[in-house]
Amino acid sequence: EHPGYTIEVRAHTDAKGNDAYNVALSGRRRDAAVNYLKAKGISTAKITTSIHGENSPVAINETSAGTDSPEGRQFNRRVELIIRDPQGTVKAADTDFVPRELKQ
Repeated sequence: EHPGYTIEVRAHTDAKGNDAYNVALSGRRRDAAVNYLKAKGISTAKITTSIHGENSPVAINETSAGTDSPEGRQFNRRVELIIRDPQGTVKAADTDFVPRELKQ
């Protein structure tokens, strides 16, 4: 419906597990998102991807006391979709979904 639009898929994890595991998990999340988009008829030529593992948290993984924060970690386990028009302007991205008390 929107010729020239592109979708960037960014896959993330929380901080549980080692780096290698989290990178692999991000890759599986990326692949699942790309497969979904392809199933909806979006050409892979319009899709770019990146995997971030645990390197780009949007929420805390631990509290300030050093204890686990399951509520924060759930926000870090995500796939972000950024939709851009032909000029590269972001048309859609959900960037403010983390409660203030859990923000990184």
